[in-house]
Amino acid sequence: MKSIKASIGTGFPLALQNSPLRGPYMSKNRRVQVKNIIFVLLSFLLFGCAVVEKQNQMEVGYRLTEDKFKDFKRYSIPSTGHLPGTPFLTHDDAFIDIFTDVNGHSLGISIAVIIHFEDWVFINSGESLVLMVDGERMPFISPSGSLHQRGILKGLAGAVAGTRIREEAHYPLKTDQIERLANAKSIELKVYGSKGTFERSFGTEHIEAIKAYYEKFILKNGIKSI
Repeated sequence: MKSIKASIGTGFPLALQNSPLRGPYMSKNRRVQVKNIIFVLLSFLLFGCAVVEKQNQMEVGYRLTEDKFKDFKRYSIPSTGHLPGTPFLTHDDAFIDIFTDVNGHSLGISIAVIIHFEDWVFINSGESLVLMVDGERMPFISPSGSLHQRGILKGLAGAVAGTRIREEAHYPLKTDQIERLANAKSIELKVYGSKGTFERSFGTEHIEAIKAYYEKFILKNGIKSI
């Protein structure tokens, strides 16, 4: 009977009164452990959601960004990670994107180079992107380089490796060039800036994303370069 009274008087069964799972009795180390477990579980959940979203994008062949107030839609290749070839012991990550912008009744196709680097490259205007597609040179010309798209990364992206910069440069692209990229076995790139150059290569996931985009979006919708 004493154990029953004790349980009623405290609101907790005796077995739980000194349990590390009960808030007032949880040690600091235990609280840290619980927070870490929750963080890991949330990370797995977010990763799972990202995997499902990428699978959905690969099925339709694109990811969509839109602003209905500006009558603007951007159809991009499915999400990919950074390009292979980041120098050892650096956080200089480079990314590519290929997208079709639909603004009202106008349409434009571009390939973009995006960098998250520790220092500025100041990507040039003009012929500042050159791809080697299965050993054949494919140059691209940018109207303004990264001049209008430069900034400092903030939040988690910048905090991971300290202060990092972001640059983005766009290059007009034709549908026959997308076809070549989609069917390529190897693609290397070099980008030229006023403060230096860098080289990277396309991974399997990048070529697969371009192939899905070309077959399921470009061809399916009958898009042709003007």
